Amino acid sequence: MLTFQAIKSQIEAKLLHLLTFGGVGLVAGLVHAIIGIALVRIQILEPFFANIFAFSVAFWVSCFGHYRFTFKSNNSQKTASVRFFMTAMLGLLLSQASVYVFVYLIGISYELSLVIAFILVSINTYLISKYWVF
Repeated sequence: MLTFQAIKSQIEAKLLHLLTFGGVGLVAGLVHAIIGIALVRIQILEPFFANIFAFSVAFWVSCFGHYRFTFKSNNSQKTASVRFFMTAMLGLLLSQASVYVFVYLIGISYELSLVIAFILVSINTYLISKYWVF
């Protein structure tokens, strides 16, 4: 039978794990947003292509952070990176679909579409990363 202290410790560990995932994701998301918004605002790239470039840079921030800090993986870094790349490509498709639908079809701002995409991609990435990547 689990004691109250054991249950509390499990909850605290899970909360710390989710906060670490969120922290790494926040840093990667900020990298993504800053680069993407800057490229659009200074008119270097259209939102669709700026998002691809920004996502690519943020991938490496996210991969390293989740490997080292969130999941403290015992998998080889190469295996984890390849799996995380596949997960990120799924995330990129989801992100691109969100940007396309919200900016080009619905007509909302690129910035708001990023918020929606980040939420959708974060949920997807966490579940796949936890159960398959790391």
